Amino acid sequence: MKLTFYGGAQSVTGANYLLEIGSIRILVDCGMFQGSSDAEIKNYDKFPYDASTLTAVFLTHSHADHTGRLPKLYKEGFRGIVYSTPPTLEMTAIALPDNLSLMIEQAQRNNRQPLFSSEDLNGIMDLSKGVNYGEEINS
Repeated sequence: MKLTFYGGAQSVTGANYLLEIGSIRILVDCGMFQGSSDAEIKNYDKFPYDASTLTAVFLTHSHADHTGRLPKLYKEGFRGIVYSTPPTLEMTAIALPDNLSLMIEQAQRNNRQPLFSSEDLNGIMDLSKGVNYGEEINS
């Protein structure tokens, strides 16, 4: 088993941890870096792993620093399943579209492309599944 920290360590935001157990690759959270222009620029960096090889994503909660780059993960090829509790999934479904509208405004002000599109956002939400505490996952 191997656990690698790609965010949320040595900084407070951008939670992104990769757990590898044999051929199973589970990402825990996929958050935005926040707090400064330097941090926000990091959101545009390509993920340091191949998103298409991830088996699943587990979300701990719905804050943007834990979920904000999920649509970007989809854009970069993720097609596994996103697992979270049903309330976390509901809150994420509310927060991500709001984040997208703010991100589009900010990208226009800074003369850059948005981090992801509404199609990416819809795609990642279509891959999401609510799971209750204690519920076993066999996929």
